[in-house]
This record gives sequence, C-alpha cells and structure tokens, in this order.
Amino acid sequence: MGVRLFLFAAVFQFSCSVRSAVFASSAGNAAEEGSICISQGGRFPKFSYEGKPPRASSRGVNDLTLCRIYRKKTCCTSAQTHAALVSLRKLASNGEGSEECLLYWEAMECSICDPAVGVRRGPPALCKSFCDSSLEACKNAFFSFDPMNQILQPCSPKDIICARAVEWAANGSHFCELSGFVVPNCRNGIEPYCFDGKPSLATDVSATESPQQRGANRKQGSLRERLHNLLSKDFSDVVMWAIGGLVLTAGAILIRRRSIRSEQRKAAFLRLYREAQAQQQPVSQTKQKAQTASPRKRNGKRVMDASRAFKELLNTGVFCSYSKVILDWL
Repeated sequence: MGVRLFLFAAVFQFSCSVRSAVFASSAGNAAEEGSICISQGGRFPKFSYEGKPPRASSRGVNDLTLCRIYRKKTCCTSAQTHAALVSLRKLASNGEGSEECLLYWEAMECSICDPAVGVRRGPPALCKSFCDSSLEACKNAFFSFDPMNQILQPCSPKDIICARAVEWAANGSHFCELSGFVVPNCRNGIEPYCFDGKPSLATDVSATESPQQRGANRKQGSLRERLHNLLSKDFSDVVMWAIGGLVLTAGAILIRRRSIRSEQRKAAFLRLYREAQAQQQPVSQTKQKAQTASPRKRNGKRVMDASRAFKELLNTGVFCSYSKVILDWL
C-alpha cells in the first residue's frame, strides 16, 4: 500500500512539472511573438529585422519609400514598401483606381508595416468592416489574378485578363483574401486582433483617421493626377529633361568663355600695336597728332578698334617678332 501511494505521488508530481513547463514555454512563445518581428509569409517579402523588435526606420537605401507614417516604429524596410509602391502605381495608372480606392489600397498594403501587425504570425489580418469599405471604394478598379502567386493584384500592361474588383470578389472578406490577407472570425465570443485601417502607433493627428477621413481632409486636387505625374512618369522623360538642362548650362558657359576670349584677343592686338609703335622711329609732332586724332573716343579716353590696330600692325615691320604671341592667343 505504501509503495502504491509513493508511485501515485511521483506520477502526480511529474505531470504537474510537465504542465508547468509547457505553460511556461507557451507563455514565453506568446510573449516573444508579441515583441519581435515575424515575417508574414505569402506574397510579402521577408523582414530584415526578423527576430528583432520593431524599430525606427533607418535612412539611406533601407528607408521607407511608402508607408512613412510608420517610420518611428516598424518592422519594414524598403524591401516591403517598394513592393507596395509598385502595386499602388499599377492601380493608379492601369487599374484606373479612384482617389478613395488608392487611399484604401495604400492602407491595405502598408498594414504589414504596422508594429502591431508585424509581430504576429501569418499574413496580415484585416477587419471585415475594413475589407467591406475597401471593396466598396475599389469596386470599379481593374484587377488581374496572378496564377503563380495565387493573388489578386492591380492590372498591369502585361496582363491579358483584367476585370473590375466586384467581378472578382463576392464580398469584402473575399476581396481581402484574394489580395493575400486574412480576415479572422470570432471564436468563442472573443474577437481576435485585426487591422482596421488605423495605425496602432499614432505618429501624428492624421494617423488616427481612417482612409476615408484622410481623403476628405486632403486639399483639393486629384490624387490620381499627382500619382500619374510622380509615380507613373516615364523615367526616360526625366533623363531627357536632365540632359536638356545640362546642355543649356554648358552652352551658356561656352558662350561666356568665348566672349571673354574675344576680349582677351582684342586686348592682345592693342598691346602689340602699342609695342610696335614704340619701336618705330620718332616722327614729327604733326604726324603723331594726325595718327592719334583718328581713333574714336569712349568716355573721354582714346580707344582704337581691334580690327584697325591689327591692320596697322600688319603694315609694320615688327609683326613677325610678335607672331608667336598672336598664335598663342588664337
């Protein structure tokens, strides 16, 4: 009897220790999952800060090209935001998305950069209400289905089959799921976390606004036109404008240098003429007055034209001695 009690106590103690160990391990994993960056998988690029807590975006090549509202704390780098920028550019140019649609699609693509989303496993979880609003805003925009990645994406010039969003998706949840996101359902009366379009880390006043509110508060002017000018602008046009500016600048500099060189040549001719006159024999005072009276005056000073000075210099016998100097100036 004593042996049985001893064995029962030993088994009970062992089971309790196993339970405590499992509970501690699960608690540690849960705490770790809520504090470090975890790649979302699917069509989303892997985080560079995998296994590290969210941090402020670094400047340089890894700086955020989109979703800058999350710069103070995020798991994203340029690897994630560049893909979102390309997708937004397609929607603005070929997808014919409205201004409201572009705002909702940007919020969807940038959800991966939210610090509360980047620390959870799996694709970003979007709220059903947010997905319904997104489909309503983008119902007339054109999308295509990528058979390789099995996702719905904005239509591009290479796509053969493009259709409106309402023709692809039956409802908002279906629209988000086709786009590579998940829509969680309530379990046991508990609503799991989901992204509702509002950043969890409010960096400014507009961070707490929904995409629809941000669109209403923006200044007048079509966002679609701005995106066409900034995002969809052909790179060759930018290069041609830059080359044209460089050519105009170089031409102005060349003209200025030629003008300065011409003035220097005139000054050289006049100097050579004076030196040639100084080497000639003295002439009578009357002849000197007749020679010096002919040049025109400018501002009360005698000035001789460079052409006339050059002609008289050719008639002198000392021109050969100064030919080397003239060639240097030419």
